[in-house]
Amino acid sequence: DDLWSPSARQTRIFATIFEVLDSSFDVVVVDSASLRGMFRELLWKIADRILCVVSNDPASLFASIDRVERIRRSISSEVEITL
Repeated sequence: DDLWSPSARQTRIFATIFEVLDSSFDVVVVDSASLRGMFRELLWKIADRILCVVSNDPASLFASIDRVERIRRSISSEVEITL
């Protein structure tokens, strides 16, 4: 988590990269499934829209709901979440 803290140089570099991508392209897709900690939350915070891919397996329903709720707590109300 120290690597992805807001004061870390790597975090500032990644944020700058995404600013450049955002200004150059209409859509930037990032698969954040394997990311953890502050970097994943940073991506959620800078996103305009978040697409959550969920399974129709009933066993995964509660895990999917939990993930969406964690995302909602980390983002502003203007960010759109699509399932």
